[in-house]
Amino acid sequence: GWIHDYRRPRNYLEIGVNLGLSFALVRPETRAIGVDPVPNLSQPVAGRIFKETSDVFFARPDLRNIVDAPVELSFIDGLHSFEQTLRDFINVERLAAPTSLIVLHDVHPFRPEVATRDRHRIFWTGDVWKTAAILKQERPDLSLTYVPASPSGMLLVTNLDPVQSSLDDRFAEIVAAWMPRTLPENTAEVVAGFARTANTEAAVCAYLSRF
Repeated sequence: GWIHDYRRPRNYLEIGVNLGLSFALVRPETRAIGVDPVPNLSQPVAGRIFKETSDVFFARPDLRNIVDAPVELSFIDGLHSFEQTLRDFINVERLAAPTSLIVLHDVHPFRPEVATRDRHRIFWTGDVWKTAAILKQERPDLSLTYVPASPSGMLLVTNLDPVQSSLDDRFAEIVAAWMPRTLPENTAEVVAGFARTANTEAAVCAYLSRF
């Protein structure tokens, strides 16, 4: 909500709508697109919801017209596997501008039980923490900032490059290398190497003012 209010984006793309609680934070003047194969909206929302997987959505031939690219703000909170989240990031970045902002959810699982590959409980982050680590390792050109938002953190990503193809070119290699890696016993280690900003409106807006 703070990001929407501060940036007032012209358009917004959300991957993983679920109940629609975050999608409902979109400002009236923002053109909003949501993607979720099985949305379970708890309230009416403004904007257009595509009831399909993100892979199907990004394969649409008229995609740039649908989203009115470049997309200024995106929130990725879809299928909680690191390879799908990485693929979603690659596809969203292609639609972005350098100053656009992509927000990744669930980058800091608070305990190992919620970070399993398969879902066994209501609250579940999957292994999305690996996606954040991959971006840090493979894309030093990106600006990555961690926000300790309860309960599982967010990563703010900007300084994007829509024509950068290294992640896509090496996708299979990267996934194979990261698939066997396990969550550190001290889960704080997964975000220890990131720049961070406090989870307050003033701190988040001060960060956004830099871009």
